[in-house]
Amino acid sequence: MKYLMPFVLINTIFFFQYCKSTEYLPDNYPKAQIVFGSGGGFAGTYNYYYLLKDGSLFKNSSTDSTFQKVKKLEKAKVSQIFKNIELFDLKNYSFNDPGNMNYFIELKDKEGTHQIQWGGNNREVDQNVKTIYQILNNFLK
Repeated sequence: MKYLMPFVLINTIFFFQYCKSTEYLPDNYPKAQIVFGSGGGFAGTYNYYYLLKDGSLFKNSSTDSTFQKVKKLEKAKVSQIFKNIELFDLKNYSFNDPGNMNYFIELKDKEGTHQIQWGGNNREVDQNVKTIYQILNNFLK
């Protein structure tokens, strides 16, 4: 009986150690994610932000490809942004008008990748895209 308590304690520690969830990075995340950011200009530097469907928000840049975790967002907010993207049918919206300074939203899932890029002076991007981009940038605050 005196060995039962240490045995239970050790087994409990091992059980909880192996039950913790896996922390994914954007380059190996198996579910949907949104990549957004901006760049260009004189230096040509790009900043990338990665919103994973689990709420993790990462960043890197064209000068530092290391993923840095920015924060973990509430699942309700993340779920809503993914629903809005579906509602606005952005996967089927085609727009590629780069300029000196570029802004982009990239949608990644198991079906592939779809990018929307704007910044040029030739055409105006859809207002829904600008709204989604603004909401995504507000997540960074």
